[in-house]
Amino acid sequence: MEQIPEAPTAIVTAKLSEEFSELHQRSRKLEDYILMLAEKKKSFEKELAKYNLKSASSDIEALIVKATSINGFKLVTSKVTAADMDTLKSIGDTLRSKIGSGVGLLASIIDDKVALVCVVSDDLIKTKNIQAGKIVGAVAKIVGGGGGGKPHLATAGGKDVAKLDEALKGVAAVVEGMMEQVKSEK
Repeated sequence: MEQIPEAPTAIVTAKLSEEFSELHQRSRKLEDYILMLAEKKKSFEKELAKYNLKSASSDIEALIVKATSINGFKLVTSKVTAADMDTLKSIGDTLRSKIGSGVGLLASIIDDKVALVCVVSDDLIKTKNIQAGKIVGAVAKIVGGGGGGKPHLATAGGKDVAKLDEALKGVAAVVEGMMEQVKSEK
């Protein structure tokens, strides 16, 4: 059996060191490329969120035109497209600023769950004691969830996406019930 001559240790070490250095450089380049892609993805997501918000904001006018009238104020209920709860809240803020005197409840399905935002105009908070937190909390129970917030803007979530239409139809009854409660307290 013939033996293979051993390479001198210095040559092996230098060659391994060179290969390791090349692998390390490739690894760094790949890491930089992945970070650049992550930044681009984040930038595209922000642009998409802005576009969706702008699109939803222009749809707000149409929702207000289709609003139901309850005791002289508008009630807007609708499903909208939102990437996350922050976007849904922004759409709610836009609705609140454009609705005049009214209540709005917007819903979206985010990550296979129901997301809700409710807004109430200042005049209804003061004169009729209608509060967004109470409305959204009652509606969220229908979709198997809960939530709350401030009198002018509140959010909620729920697990039962199948009951979303039922929940949206129930908003008017919730608001009317709140007004009846205020009348009986006077």
